[in-house]
Amino acid sequence: GQDYFKEDPFSTSTTRTRSDKNFFYGDAKSLGKNRKNNSPLGLYLQLSDGSGYGFSAAFAVPLSPGGGIQTSAYLPLKSFLRADRNGYQCRRCILDTTKINGMGIHVVFQRGRFKVRINSITAVEKPVSFKSPEIPFRTVQEVEKIIFDTVFSSVHLYHRNHIELCISKYWSLLNTLLESSGVVTDAVKGGFV
Repeated sequence: GQDYFKEDPFSTSTTRTRSDKNFFYGDAKSLGKNRKNNSPLGLYLQLSDGSGYGFSAAFAVPLSPGGGIQTSAYLPLKSFLRADRNGYQCRRCILDTTKINGMGIHVVFQRGRFKVRINSITAVEKPVSFKSPEIPFRTVQEVEKIIFDTVFSSVHLYHRNHIELCISKYWSLLNTLLESSGVVTDAVKGGFV
């Protein structure tokens, strides 16, 4: 796997992998994580098709009770909608899935230290779902803090027009609460579904 580690207040981390034209024709991501923070880490997986634009799909590394827990995320090809080049966003550009020639992983505009290991990126033919790691919350204040931290950490992303990352972080938080134990009771979880 590839390790990504960044300590800058606002971080961007990129890797590029060249591949043959048919390397990525499916839609699943596997990732490991080690982030001791109180909000999910939002990332982009970006595919290149030779057009000069990168096409990104957002996903989040969920919270976990400790570092080093492996988690997974599913991204359908139709979710690679954010087309951009050098900060210019193209709303009419469409990924040509027959010409994919590279990929990158990006973390943008999020404060704090993080370490992510991408264990694999796998093509699949059918949708896959994954559960978030279970977190045993001991107090209501712990739950309130991760909600506050996730919203607070998403504000800067929203103002920079990275709304997809905000959504992926909020969705990850919701899944964390649904899988959690302790003070988040089944009665409270029933309100989420």
